[in-house]
Amino acid sequence: MPFIIGLNFRSTSTFVTDGANETYVLFADNYPTTRGGATFGWSAGFLTGAADRDAGADRRLAGINYKGQSGASQSTFRLDLPNVGMYRISLALGDTGAQAYQYAQLKDGATIITTIDDPGGTVAGHYDDANGIDWSAAAWPGSNTVFTYTFNGTVAFIIIGAPDVQSGFSTLAHVALQEVSLAIPDLHVPPPAFLAM
Repeated sequence: MPFIIGLNFRSTSTFVTDGANETYVLFADNYPTTRGGATFGWSAGFLTGAADRDAGADRRLAGINYKGQSGASQSTFRLDLPNVGMYRISLALGDTGAQAYQYAQLKDGATIITTIDDPGGTVAGHYDDANGIDWSAAAWPGSNTVFTYTFNGTVAFIIIGAPDVQSGFSTLAHVALQEVSLAIPDLHVPPPAFLAM
């Protein structure tokens, strides 16, 4: 069965109920934390904090883990993958309050996959998706776009916090990775009639 995990970042485990194939991530969840069928956690850099925001919102947007834009260091989140191969990545980078600058970088080991660098930040109740597209909290659940990437290794990193001094915070609400199963042709299907003669 293909691997799928959704990680919902917040301050309190019981603040909302996670969906199928999802679990929560707290401020104290350092790598290696194993929960929900996955091994993950904050692995480098000082994470500024975590917060519960809106229990009435979509569960994936109910809270955040965040990094101040000090420029001194960024915070790195690690997720172990069971296999190399193609994955669909979804992301919500935003907050219920306005944030002046949003930054997240996804990596396949040491290889940069994509960077969401939003110097305009997000207004209150808005979230950048995995392609850097801004959505309202109401629109994000049904409209956010995924980023598809073929991993060559089995470690995914998400780095938050701008690489230089900025105002505000990078606020990570949700990330999900879903392994894409490629269809394998059935070699036992009878050949077309014109080849069977």
